Amino acid sequence: MNGFLMEILDNISEGVIIIDTEGIITAYNKRAREIFGILKNDEIFHEGGQIRQGDYVFIVDNKLGKDDGNLNRKDLRKIQIYDGTICEGDSVLCFGVYDTRKTYGQGSQKVEKNHKYKKEKECNYKVVKEENQKGQVVLNGMYKRISYELQINYIEKTLNIKINGTNYRTKYKNGMGHMVIIRNGSLLFYQSSGYTARNETIKHILEEKTFREKGKSAIVFEPIGKQIFEVHEKSKEILEFYKAATANHIVDENKFMEINGIPTISSIRTLYHEGRKIGAMIRVEDISELKKITEERNILVENLKKTELLLEDKRVFEDFKEFVGISNHSINIKKLAYKASKTNSSILILGESGTGKTTLAKEIHNLSNRKEHAMVHLNCASLPEGLLESELFGYEGGAFTNSKKQGKMGLLQLAHKGTLFLDEIGDMTLQTQGKILNFLQSKKFYKVGGTEEIYVDTRIICATNKNLEKAIEEGNFREDLYYRINIIPIYIEAIRNRVEDIPVLVNALLPRIVDKLGRELVTITSEAMNKLMTYPWYGNIRELENILERAITLSDSNIIYSKNLLFQIDRMLNKPICTTLKGSLEEYEKEIIIRTLRSKNGNIRVVLNELGIGKTSFYEKLKKYNIKLHE
Repeated sequence: MNGFLMEILDNISEGVIIIDTEGIITAYNKRAREIFGILKNDEIFHEGGQIRQGDYVFIVDNKLGKDDGNLNRKDLRKIQIYDGTICEGDSVLCFGVYDTRKTYGQGSQKVEKNHKYKKEKECNYKVVKEENQKGQVVLNGMYKRISYELQINYIEKTLNIKINGTNYRTKYKNGMGHMVIIRNGSLLFYQSSGYTARNETIKHILEEKTFREKGKSAIVFEPIGKQIFEVHEKSKEILEFYKAATANHIVDENKFMEINGIPTISSIRTLYHEGRKIGAMIRVEDISELKKITEERNILVENLKKTELLLEDKRVFEDFKEFVGISNHSINIKKLAYKASKTNSSILILGESGTGKTTLAKEIHNLSNRKEHAMVHLNCASLPEGLLESELFGYEGGAFTNSKKQGKMGLLQLAHKGTLFLDEIGDMTLQTQGKILNFLQSKKFYKVGGTEEIYVDTRIICATNKNLEKAIEEGNFREDLYYRINIIPIYIEAIRNRVEDIPVLVNALLPRIVDKLGRELVTITSEAMNKLMTYPWYGNIRELENILERAITLSDSNIIYSKNLLFQIDRMLNKPICTTLKGSLEEYEKEIIIRTLRSKNGNIRVVLNELGIGKTSFYEKLKKYNIKLHE
């Protein structure tokens, strides 16, 4: 590729790699080299080479099998460590002498005997199981005038190997294997950023693959002209890239890919020139920093929970006038929402339809320091893509057919210094998701058809009834946007899982309903309330309100009796539909059993008599439908 085109590629903010129809790299821009560590200039120099018998090997691996070339306990035998209890995911700190010439018997006694001998003479190690990986762990020792100290710091996420006073420190994100090799008292190899791109994982090194020299005077590795698999591991993503150039036509946009252990948002596209395939291009954006947002979110939530502002229940009820509930779950939601209201972080409210997500969002806004300004509500599922963007960002006059001459201010501007509530964000298109992400990163946006960048100070609260993690896997939701909006997650349980909230909800809903209908205040009998508490409520609060409104409308008095509660219509509208007769009958049978158990307070003898069923058959049905007796 000529120098002019390469100069253009080097000024692109994303990493770009191009291969021809044989899989040979023809372009590898500066940003791609930065992402995969090819431009890394390490301070400490060592020559290229490979491991050999008698070398001293020091390893610190915070999660065995993760970003270390799939290292396993059998590989550790090459440095004389025999321990059948070491598992994938364990942290391992170890020293050993590399020696693959010796063979040991397969019998457990002989292996154990050799293991004991080698541990005392030529190895030293420590294993930390996953449940104990916290704080920091250290292993130190002395071997033939080599002093070493190995350390994992789980809080700072650092791995350090200290040899005779020299530190070889590195940071990890999720999992990483770090290694130093000493030969004849001198440094032979140490690991640094980009090791996966150079095929220098611990497993590769222990397999005696050649490693490259490091340091400021080292020759920079040149990927152009090399086969793609010489530079990148044969992962699913790189194989797909290779296939796009050599076999199938592929256009795969903005997909989460983990390439050489680095999380990226990448796009793969087959390239053509004058109708002839010439190869493929992959564009990559390193989202490692976005992964940190999740960690920051977790720390923020934890700090919020530990804050000295511990609310008493009375204060909780006073502050939350609309989002009602007395269950432990509801009280915990209120406490978290109160603390979240005092920050400017993005909030993601999750839960089934009708659980009160919109109500909670309004409560958070009204308790925040933005309450004097507007809270703007946008339902992302109710508008087509083009209209959604113009509503959200606004537009300039003449931006499209039938647009107003004077243009229009978007909801983001209307929510300046206030709150924008994006309801059902899981239904937003990928294109609009990208624009929302850009706004969250910069607090700036352009109107549709506009050229002037606009800054607004708007707090974002999102809500959805969808599983966004599943949507990410299916390619329907951007992972980088998910990390941006999911700083403080609040999950609202369905009301069938917090039955103790139903009487409180009923008492809160009844005054609103009678006011709407122009009726006098009504009361509800204990039998009717018990009936409400045993109903499954697939439509949650929305369904409860419909049932109560129907009962009041059809009642001839100011009292709601159990006979006034008609569930059939709402059951058909809100309950998941079984498409087979057998499935429908089983659902009905399960519901009857659960309701009878509740109404009889779990008295098995009375329940059996009521259902007209034998004890053995009854317990078989409990197992079949996964019904717990406390239901």
